[in-house]
Amino acid sequence: MNILAIHDGHNATACLMVDGEAVSSISEERLARKKNMRGYPRRAVDECLRLGGLSPREIDRVVLATKYIDVRLHEWLQDDTARKLVCEAKYWRPVQGVHEYTNQVLGSTLTYPVASFFAKAASRIRQLKASPNGHSTRPESLSPEDDLDVRIKRVRAHLDVAEERVMTCDHHTSHAYYAYFASPFRDVDTLVLTCDGFGDELNSTISVARRDRIERIHSQLSRSAIGWLYSNVTLLMGMTPDEHEYKVMGLAPYSASEPVQDLMPAFREFVQVEDLNFVGEVSLSYESLREALEGYRFDHIAGATQKLAEEVLIQWVRNAVRQTGVGRVVFSGGVAMNVKANMMISSLPEVDDLYVCASGGDESTAIGAAYWATERLQESEGSPVELQPLTGVYLGPAYSNQQIAEAIEQHHLREMCEITPSVDAAFIAGRLAAGQSIGRLAGRMEFGARALGNRSILADPSRSDIVRTINEQIKLRDFWMPFAPAILAERADDYLINPKGVRSPFMTLAFETTALGRVHLIAAIHPVDSTARPQIVERLANPEFWEIIKEFEKITGIGAILNTSFNLHGSPIVCSPDDAIRTFLSSRLDALLLEDTFISRRLG
Repeated sequence: MNILAIHDGHNATACLMVDGEAVSSISEERLARKKNMRGYPRRAVDECLRLGGLSPREIDRVVLATKYIDVRLHEWLQDDTARKLVCEAKYWRPVQGVHEYTNQVLGSTLTYPVASFFAKAASRIRQLKASPNGHSTRPESLSPEDDLDVRIKRVRAHLDVAEERVMTCDHHTSHAYYAYFASPFRDVDTLVLTCDGFGDELNSTISVARRDRIERIHSQLSRSAIGWLYSNVTLLMGMTPDEHEYKVMGLAPYSASEPVQDLMPAFREFVQVEDLNFVGEVSLSYESLREALEGYRFDHIAGATQKLAEEVLIQWVRNAVRQTGVGRVVFSGGVAMNVKANMMISSLPEVDDLYVCASGGDESTAIGAAYWATERLQESEGSPVELQPLTGVYLGPAYSNQQIAEAIEQHHLREMCEITPSVDAAFIAGRLAAGQSIGRLAGRMEFGARALGNRSILADPSRSDIVRTINEQIKLRDFWMPFAPAILAERADDYLINPKGVRSPFMTLAFETTALGRVHLIAAIHPVDSTARPQIVERLANPEFWEIIKEFEKITGIGAILNTSFNLHGSPIVCSPDDAIRTFLSSRLDALLLEDTFISRRLG
């Protein structure tokens, strides 16, 4: 049973599932080399099929994750200037101001019909403001049926499939199926939570999975949710909504407690929890938020935003557990990317266990939709297929030694670098122990937002100065953002306070650290609150990466290394040897590892 799933919105992604197992999944941005690509992911679809060894005619069903996606909007958002303006319209800036800004800034420099779009945007904004719960009714000119028809036609034109073979799965069902079926939970009832800004006009759902059947018991239409507030704050602080919320989370610990407490009454007016619903100030908007927070410092705003997120999510989860009697929890959606809130949820006495799958943002809806479509198809055809957990996320392409050799020759690296073939884990560990930062490309590329060893920059986590070094060399990250550790599973208890034994193989939860952790991992934990967002590495999950860390432990006694994504700031994580070499040459990384070929800069 072959299912091809497509998310063709923000961070467009494709997934191929064969007999209930994800065999490939790739975001379009990795192949197109533009961050957060939107629209139909043609390259990713082709690559997923190639990796699975299938042709389009061998696909049983194609499923679109999310029923409503504004096709024209996502096309226009490929333009960076348009994206800024659309963000301002999306977060309800005054309509007249948007028109003036359009005339003054854009003029006739863009090719799409700006005036037409903003007329429609203005109509939608007015409807959002007039609606009693912030839930919009789309103008007839932006019919969801028309958009869906365009999307299906694109699938059919590309893959030449019959229309009856194309399905659609709503946004939060996709999140829920990913949250549960990608997890290892199967044997007992499980509480399935989804939460984001909004998708298919919902911002959250609560379901219970029993015997591999997911039953939704609650959903919410309102925009009075923490995801919406977090996006507004992100925009208020001069960052990009739907992308830089993690920066607000990283900044939050720098805020002093007293000013944050002073801000909390105002923030609680925006979002609270009643029963299973998020409730609050209906008129929440960029403008109202700016007026309410005028004069408050940026770090205090970040601190209050994160504190509120933790408060409302804790109460929401508590209420859901009490009403359902189910204490084993899985969580997905954009809000599930908040690792600090996840840490607080996992510590609740009501929560027996928590599992947060890798990269729960919209990119994961393709995998969730594939699970959903597989289940539906097997029901209709009577073909039993077991839906397999996502035990690993190495679902992208790998590259041969021949391809690596060709890339090295193409970039004339032998003329400027020392190239050492066939190095082993002990060699790499020795270079890391000597203080080198190394960009590693090996094996299949990871799916999702986190680099988990195969497209990573590696370094010694015990060197406090390495953070500044890596930032100056390549990352150019905001000064307050921490790096993360990759920790041997056998050493996790030495470094992390984790009394429930909550699993964290994908950097989806934060943990308090032990005294030893604060020494061995000083460069890979948050510099203010000393929490870690770890990748706990088991040998079977990634033997080659595990071996590098193990050899590093033999040299240093430290059972972890610093792991951050291999990319230039603002660019997608590298995919191919060509991407890795270009990034290496555009930075000041000490060395590059392509499979077992070690490339270092020639001294002098």
